[in-house]
Amino acid sequence: MSHADFKGFFDFCARVEIRLVNRRALEALICSGAFDGLADNGHRAAYMLAIDSALDYSKSMSEGHNSSMDSLFAGGDETSFTEPQLPEIPIWTDEYRLEKENEYLNYYVTGHPLMKYEAHIDSLSSVTTKNFNGVKTDDPVSYCGIITDIRTRIDKNKKTIGFITIEDFTGKAECIFWSKAWEENEKYIIKNSIVYIYGKVKDVPEIKEVENLIDESEDSQEKDEILKIVVDYIEPIEKVVNEFCTGFKIWINEDDKELKSKLEELSKIQLLTKGAKSILIINLKQNSGQKILIYEAEKANIIPNSENTIKLMGIFGNNSIRLLMNRMERNEKLDKRQSWKKKQ
Repeated sequence: MSHADFKGFFDFCARVEIRLVNRRALEALICSGAFDGLADNGHRAAYMLAIDSALDYSKSMSEGHNSSMDSLFAGGDETSFTEPQLPEIPIWTDEYRLEKENEYLNYYVTGHPLMKYEAHIDSLSSVTTKNFNGVKTDDPVSYCGIITDIRTRIDKNKKTIGFITIEDFTGKAECIFWSKAWEENEKYIIKNSIVYIYGKVKDVPEIKEVENLIDESEDSQEKDEILKIVVDYIEPIEKVVNEFCTGFKIWINEDDKELKSKLEELSKIQLLTKGAKSILIINLKQNSGQKILIYEAEKANIIPNSENTIKLMGIFGNNSIRLLMNRMERNEKLDKRQSWKKKQ
């Protein structure tokens, strides 16, 4: 076998031992991004659809090579083959690409499905899997993440109870739905959906079903280190933001060389949602963040919803946006009250 760089997906399949690299192996390589840098400029969706033709091509090349060797010694012509073409189909969505990475590798390679919701999560979560050690049993908490596993049991009253694994950026939480909570919330319990939950922290050893569940889990964390929540209710994170968000906080740096263009993009969003009522608080960082001036726009004109949150993160960065979820946050001390337009 040649040791030269692979020219493309079909070249790879033709040059490896097909008995060693079968369909399942090719699927895993594709989904993990092993072929992303090939010179054929293909993509994962096209490679996946081309597996059958690639395997057939590999088989033909192998048989043709043996036939050519026979012809060589017999004085015949060498057999030649035409390499197939990759199908022209749309690329996978970011969500599907990440889902397949996690399916085959148990972790994400090219991103994280929660990244576009980072401001949502930071604004809505009272705990994360990284910072819950100070929380006591029965303390109420809010938590956000992506549903990665769903298991159900039948309790002694012959009703369904649920055990849901929800992941945030740093780990996993085990979320328990007793029968009433399961019945009321089942419509929102969908694998790979990004959700907001509210409930109470529980000491797992007191709950036999949960203890058994975690015994069966493949998670590498110790039982006592896993965040466990008995859930009262769950909702899609976008639904919570769209219903309860009242405005935004934005942190900007006065020394940012791209500040002018960013503010122009902000103005475009305001024009698109003219007439909307919301709160917009600007935290202007001066002297490399040593001093922060706080301004509140008189006319924000930005609909406080999930779509605009994602747009603002795209302009100012994920860590520079927070959601205002109630009017109480408006009572913080302001250095000045003036229109943001005037500040520009």
